[in-house]
Amino acid sequence: RYMLHLINMTGEMIRPMERLIPITDFDIKLSLPDTISKVSVLDNTLSAELDKDTQTIRIDRLDDYAVLVLE
Repeated sequence: RYMLHLINMTGEMIRPMERLIPITDFDIKLSLPDTISKVSVLDNTLSAELDKDTQTIRIDRLDDYAVLVLE
C-alpha cells in the first residue's frame, strides 16, 4: 500500500496564498516495484481513475490537496 499526496502549488507568489488555480485533467504515470490494482481517494476530494494496463492515474480536478491510496 502506498499513499500519494497531491499538492496544488499554483497560487500567487504572495504569501500567504489567497487564491489557487485548479489543475484539471492530468495524468500520473506510476513507476513502482508493485503493480497497483486499486486507487481510492481519502475524503472524496476528487475523482481518480486507474488504467491498470499502463499504471496511469487520471485526475479530473485538483483544487488544493488530496491523498490517494494505492493498493
